[in-house]
Amino acid sequence: ESYLSEKVIPHKVSVYRAGEFVWHQAGDLIIGAPKKQEFFYNLLIHDLSKFSSAELVGYASYDFKTKEGQEQFDYALHHHYINNPHHPEHWANPVRGEFNPLRIPTIYLLEMVAD
Repeated sequence: ESYLSEKVIPHKVSVYRAGEFVWHQAGDLIIGAPKKQEFFYNLLIHDLSKFSSAELVGYASYDFKTKEGQEQFDYALHHHYINNPHHPEHWANPVRGEFNPLRIPTIYLLEMVAD
């Protein structure tokens, strides 16, 4: 099983299709909605970091049953959150051990819904 062809690419296609649905249902009605081309660009580049060496190895080698490769997976997941603003963890802004979330721009909220 190829991680990219079996997991990542189908996920990207599904998110794009879900994003199309979200936009056509509500895009013009959402206050503060991004421009259509900006939103669809985000859908195109969605999760591109999964193709990076920082994430590819950690995701592809992790065994969800035995938890083998946990350290690499945790690193990959952290890298993914930091580099993808459609994840709420990207906006956590931990200060002095407290959880102080930042405001998430609408474009990323829409992408989060599609995801």
